[in-house]
Amino acid sequence: MYGTEPLPANTWLSVTGRWHPGGTLGTPTAEAALDVGTTKRISPPVNAYTDDLPLTPS
Repeated sequence: MYGTEPLPANTWLSVTGRWHPGGTLGTPTAEAALDVGTTKRISPPVNAYTDDLPLTPS
């Protein structure tokens, strides 16, 4: 992320911004980077690190 100070490890955020171009899209050289507009600290999701729909805690 560009435009903000680094945060501690394991900090969950909601981030808005614009893709920061780098490398070639669709290849391993494409960087996953944002020019940060805003950040908001959030609680970790109940199904962290999975590609599932959000779950409601029971």
